[in-house]
Amino acid sequence: MAKIEISGEVVYVGAPVKYSDKFTKAEIVVKDTTGKYPEFIKFEAINEKVELVRGYPIGTKVTAEGFVSGKEYTKKDGGIAYITSIKIARIYETSPAVTEVQDDAIPF
Repeated sequence: MAKIEISGEVVYVGAPVKYSDKFTKAEIVVKDTTGKYPEFIKFEAINEKVELVRGYPIGTKVTAEGFVSGKEYTKKDGGIAYITSIKIARIYETSPAVTEVQDDAIPF
């Protein structure tokens, strides 16, 4: 598996979905704006890693590290298809989410 590291802003955090007693998944999407066009990179958190993605508000600046994995499978019609995913390994905040401050809340 190849390692990937993306820094950017959290734009989506999905609620954990429990598919069975042994499999739970949650997703987090990080918007990377370092290139000419923004990239929206989805990381998957599986089982014990689900707790890693909870608690990051939309707008939080983070760096997420993960591993790219791919699988081949046979579709119902007999054709071959491929799935690529990024499994999260680590995520940490690089700066807090920006919150709006009202003018009358400034102490001077």
